[in-house]
Amino acid sequence: MRVLHRTRIGGITTVGFLAGVALPMCVSSGVLALSPLGADRVAEGALAGVIAAIVGGVVASAFQRSCFVTTMPSNSLIQASLLGSLLVALDGNTTVIGAVVGVALACIVFIIEMNRPVVRRKEIVGTTRSRRIRSTAQTELLAIHGRELAVLELQGVLFFGNADELAEEIDRLPSVVRVIILDFRAVSDVDASGALTLQQISARCARRGQRLFFGDLRDAEALEEFTSQSDKPNINRDLEAALERFEEEIVERADSSARSVIEVPLGRTDFGMTMAPEDLKVLMSYLDRVEFPRGTVLCRAGDQADRLWMLTRGCISVWVDAPGGRRRLASIGAGCTVGEMGFLTERPRSTDVIADEDVVAYELTSSAANKISKAKPHIAQAVLRSIARQLSDRLRNATEDLRMSHM
Repeated sequence: MRVLHRTRIGGITTVGFLAGVALPMCVSSGVLALSPLGADRVAEGALAGVIAAIVGGVVASAFQRSCFVTTMPSNSLIQASLLGSLLVALDGNTTVIGAVVGVALACIVFIIEMNRPVVRRKEIVGTTRSRRIRSTAQTELLAIHGRELAVLELQGVLFFGNADELAEEIDRLPSVVRVIILDFRAVSDVDASGALTLQQISARCARRGQRLFFGDLRDAEALEEFTSQSDKPNINRDLEAALERFEEEIVERADSSARSVIEVPLGRTDFGMTMAPEDLKVLMSYLDRVEFPRGTVLCRAGDQADRLWMLTRGCISVWVDAPGGRRRLASIGAGCTVGEMGFLTERPRSTDVIADEDVVAYELTSSAANKISKAKPHIAQAVLRSIARQLSDRLRNATEDLRMSHM
């Protein structure tokens, strides 16, 4: 049971320890077998590797027991043991010197890793945004409330030695901050003392009227062990999901009708707000109201771009197949227009568009647009102006985000 717990937390297991012994032994023996020193030093090199790995493991275990640390950088111990073994193989020194070098390197690497600042980056300037594309009204609203958010990107191992540093960083945040997102993407391990400190930080934030969001926390169970049933941590899939959650709460708090389950009138969408009411009324007679259940593929890359959609409920995600795997480029919420780029250029779709929720939209097809151009040319011009304004606003917002990210 103890081994299972340490495996789940990310510590050194029996298998990992044996691997740490076997790997230095095999490498050092192989190097010696091929070296000018000859095969007569193979046994000595193998013994050096074993001694280095065992001593390093014993030191690590003793440190864990004495300091109540449940996670250690086991990879660094193995690497350091390898270096010690190779020194024996290449120098021809004694096994004891090789073992000592391996343990010394292990300690140096451990000290370096444990002394890195736990907070790698801090964003409190109100410019951190999710990749969700929102209506102009919602974008302006989020710009007003952006300073209520702070994002702290963490790194390394979170344990008793640096957990207080994280708590002090959070305590120094401006009082206007209401939501704090901790990004665990670059965190390798969280030990028991670190999880307990996170729970204490969460409780202190709650007393100050702040909320703590966790993003990309790989071992959520370790944190939940130190929380009560009524105070479970706010854990999100990744930083992007945490940002979207914060933004949704801001939008819903300001306008309850903006919730994704409520249909937005077409006149309150970006399309409707950039057209005269009388023009929009005429346009609606050429539109089709469509519904897409969650998971529906609205279009795929390579499809003909013969229509666009004005979302009035739900949200969709834009996906692309990249060399590193499938990637979500952005999500688009109610009030925005989808597919307008391909619709204008008449080029094949470049991405997949999939409904994240049950979606309601108004669809404008190419054939309907051609009818409008012939029967109501001024309405067709109004449609083009509306699309141009939306694209211009998106480009302006993207430029501003890029500018602020380099400040």
